[in-house]
Amino acid sequence: MFALARELVVTTTTTKILESEPSLHGSPLLILEKEEVRLIKLLQQSLGRDRHVSVASEELPTLGKLRGIKPELVDKLAKLGQISYIEVIFPLGYLLRQFARCSNGRILTKIRLLVKLSV
Repeated sequence: MFALARELVVTTTTTKILESEPSLHGSPLLILEKEEVRLIKLLQQSLGRDRHVSVASEELPTLGKLRGIKPELVDKLAKLGQISYIEVIFPLGYLLRQFARCSNGRILTKIRLLVKLSV
């Protein structure tokens, strides 16, 4: 756990999370941006000063939630090379498809997956 404190960590979801979750879990910066190229640029600018950054595509104020990013964008973030870990909450079906597609293991070495199961 403490090893991650020295690493560059990005947290996100491909679904929705509560608006309060990033700050509750110690993320000092939340980037909200629908446009992928701009989100990546903002993330790269922040990595020099912040060790933990959360990213989402938009606020959903009527639900009190944040909309996550597309799974394909998670792949792009993993390939940036500057980030040590990406914590992602994936829906279970997508997670299983990703495991099936990853033959070289590259992405799994860059992403620490957290699976949120609905009860």
